[in-house]
Amino acid sequence: MTENDFSLANSLANLTTDPNGTKKVLQYIDKQHGAKDKMMLHNEIGEILNLKLSIEDGDNILACVLSYSEHYHDKIIELIAS
Repeated sequence: MTENDFSLANSLANLTTDPNGTKKVLQYIDKQHGAKDKMMLHNEIGEILNLKLSIEDGDNILACVLSYSEHYHDKIIELIAS
């Protein structure tokens, strides 16, 4: 397991060459409301990035979004609270 610096851009750079990956993930998170199954979040984030995310990669992306800003921290807590 690699050390996580909680940088969304760095995390996505290790998974995809899409230069708009960070923007796509944050836009996706902004459009979500209410509790959602974490595996569904992983799958849908993978779809927007055109990837099949492992559980570890999906959790890593969510952790990076959580630490991105206070707004995204609150959004992730809202989404995974079930």
